[in-house]
Amino acid sequence: MHGIPIFCAKPALAGTCRLNGVEPEAWFTDVIERIGNYPINRIDDFLPSRWQASKLSNDLEKAA
Repeated sequence: MHGIPIFCAKPALAGTCRLNGVEPEAWFTDVIERIGNYPINRIDDFLPSRWQASKLSNDLEKAA
């Protein structure tokens, strides 16, 4: 197995969320809901450091 073992991924991502001022549960929920229909060339939008701006943009598109 290469990279981070799966049992380490969730705590690591939750910690990254907290460091970026993002609530981990909201981030995980949103990413799981949206990732299946998201363009692969914009996948970086799901990084916790970029997620809030991406979510705001997505919410505005839905409201229009």
